[in-house]
Amino acid sequence: MTRWLSLFFIFICSHSWAQTSRSEDINHLFTQFDEAIKSDVDSAKIYLDSATTLYHHLPEKKAELSPLSRIGYLNALRGKYTDALISLDSASSQLESMKNTNSFEYFYQKSMINRYYGITYQKMDRLEKCQDYYYQNVVLLDSLIKNHSENIELKILLAKNYYNLSVAQSFRQHLDKMLEYNQYAEKIYKEIDDQESLGSIYFNYGNYYYLKQQLDSAVLHYHKTIDHAQKYGQQELIFKSYNNFASIFLANENYELAEKYLVKSVQYLDSFKTTLSDRSFVYLQLGKMYLDQGEYEKAEPYTFKAYEILKEGISLEQLTYAYEDLTALYKGKNDYKTALGFHEKYTQLSDSIMNIETEKSIQNMQAQYDLLAKETENKLLKEQNEKDEALLKIHRKNNVYLGIAIFLLLAILVYGYFINSKYKKLNRKLIRSNQDLEDSNREKDGLMSVVAHDLRSPLNKVRGLVNLIKMTGNLNEEQQDILRVVFKEIDNGNDLIRDLLDLSAYESSESLKIESFDLNNFMQKSTQHYQLIADYKNIRIQSDFSDEIFVATDMELLKRIIDNLISNAVKFSPTKANIFIKTFSKGQKACVAIRDEGPGFSEEDKKQLYKKFQRLSAKPTGGEPSTGLGLAIVNTLAKRINADIKLDTQINRGSEFTICLDSVGAPHYA
Repeated sequence: MTRWLSLFFIFICSHSWAQTSRSEDINHLFTQFDEAIKSDVDSAKIYLDSATTLYHHLPEKKAELSPLSRIGYLNALRGKYTDALISLDSASSQLESMKNTNSFEYFYQKSMINRYYGITYQKMDRLEKCQDYYYQNVVLLDSLIKNHSENIELKILLAKNYYNLSVAQSFRQHLDKMLEYNQYAEKIYKEIDDQESLGSIYFNYGNYYYLKQQLDSAVLHYHKTIDHAQKYGQQELIFKSYNNFASIFLANENYELAEKYLVKSVQYLDSFKTTLSDRSFVYLQLGKMYLDQGEYEKAEPYTFKAYEILKEGISLEQLTYAYEDLTALYKGKNDYKTALGFHEKYTQLSDSIMNIETEKSIQNMQAQYDLLAKETENKLLKEQNEKDEALLKIHRKNNVYLGIAIFLLLAILVYGYFINSKYKKLNRKLIRSNQDLEDSNREKDGLMSVVAHDLRSPLNKVRGLVNLIKMTGNLNEEQQDILRVVFKEIDNGNDLIRDLLDLSAYESSESLKIESFDLNNFMQKSTQHYQLIADYKNIRIQSDFSDEIFVATDMELLKRIIDNLISNAVKFSPTKANIFIKTFSKGQKACVAIRDEGPGFSEEDKKQLYKKFQRLSAKPTGGEPSTGLGLAIVNTLAKRINADIKLDTQINRGSEFTICLDSVGAPHYA
């Protein structure tokens, strides 16, 4: 069908060449592509294929008529990120070959390519790169508008880039910037009187307040979105707003209002071109809401509607939710046999999805690595070209000043040697960086493979089966003891998985949640948590907390550091030992010291202390499990929050870890 439609467009265009040029036909197809891509990728591809065919028949290939940038955009929307970047790189190179790189058309095409780069990197979760391209575009379009203030199309492009910047900031949890860029986009749309586009702006305001947990303001803006969308027939915005209403009320367990808006969402399913994924999502929400209230009869039809859609392979992730809900449904109806059947399907599909996601993650990391390698290669080539140009200049100077004195010739040769040495040193540095990148990539691949294939899948199966055994009841005491042992081993395995995934997340995450708090109150709560564990081993925790010390940092990351250090102190201390915890100020630093009376660390231990999966010479004194990741996590998080970590240790005398970070003044309250 796609092929015949493509041929049809070519046929129509071939008969219009008598009145209009091929260039106009291509631009017309580009306009149709830009409109179709908003809702139907397949239809958009038909227009683009036709434009590409016409472009190849042009006697003179003009960069402004090249379909390469839109091909890159289409590939990005389809998840083919490497192909997308290759097409965009080619489009960018082709654009630079234009004779007049100061023309309006050049800068306009460059802004389009930059926007497509931004969208591609946003979908690859490379948000910093994405933000750079959007920001470059804002600067570029601002300068263009100063000389073409009446050009509405440029202003629309600028507003879209501000909106894209706002959405990108929401992914990075930079909410102040999200609000600022959305306000810029709103101002431009109002200035050019583009009322229809304001619906997305109002919806984005609702998302901003939703993320800020200012739910009253979020509800107000979603209502504003609905009023505006009804005026302009934007059914999809109305549908999304009703869904977000339902999410807000479900989170607050206001099931009456949640049901009201979910029912409205169902009513809107046939009012515009919804996807099967949209339909199944609403049915799942309704079914889950009734399940949470124990209304199994009401839940059943919606859950089965979702299941009937999803079993065709629309969304594997949503299908796992459907299996999970059906398990809960039949369990609530005391039909354990059917519940077990759906639970087995849930487990099998969860394992399959984990394998698929792991493979995609590895492919994504490989794509990012290939991209970085390509960027490094380009940088090396550029530097090599610069080196060649520099050497060529030297040779030219030698030819021009051949008769000049030996002293001047020697000076030129020394200068050439210096330049050559500088570039060799830079080449060696880049090669080492490339090797480090390869090592890091292999380590991440191995880590994700172990988690996906060797740990999580079997543990999920065992836990599910043991839970079902436990649900049957009528177990004697010996059988219950065996189940407790199995649960303990599962928990140990899950602890390892948690440490692995946490460490990977900490190493890749960029955002911090900074807040000011009293370090002493924080430490008192952390110490109390471990007192019961210490009492079990007859270990005494002695604390010495000074006057108020305030710090401004990510509380959750600091808590993980302290938890790991106190846990290690308890784990490796003998019975009847002491653990000493104190806080103190040191200049402009706030410090926490944790000292134990354990075996201490050897010189060999110190070399391996913060590496992953290291089993050091000391062993837990109470048979506790050890993943070998605790101190690696401590070291990673200390770097993240800009804290200094110091170890003082003596063999058989114990160890003391000291964490220091910047202190701040006490907060003032109005």
